[in-house]
Amino acid sequence: LEAYPNPSQGPVYLVYKAPKDGSRLTLNVFDAKGREVFRSAASSGAGIVELNTTGWSGGIYVAELGSQERQPVRVKLSIQR
Repeated sequence: LEAYPNPSQGPVYLVYKAPKDGSRLTLNVFDAKGREVFRSAASSGAGIVELNTTGWSGGIYVAELGSQERQPVRVKLSIQR
């Protein structure tokens, strides 16, 4: 799981590669207080998800990609306002 641009003042793109095993993946983003600010289903294989950060406060966020079968992978995002 990778995030770019990071830090960002606008949208952030999350790029991921996951096994093509048909697993149901979930992409979550949490703020520094642990509150979920974004949730989406993701398909197995490779993909890119655009995060519209309009309305998010400046600070550190954690994006997490996981499934019931695998441990989640995480990346920190820095949003600058």
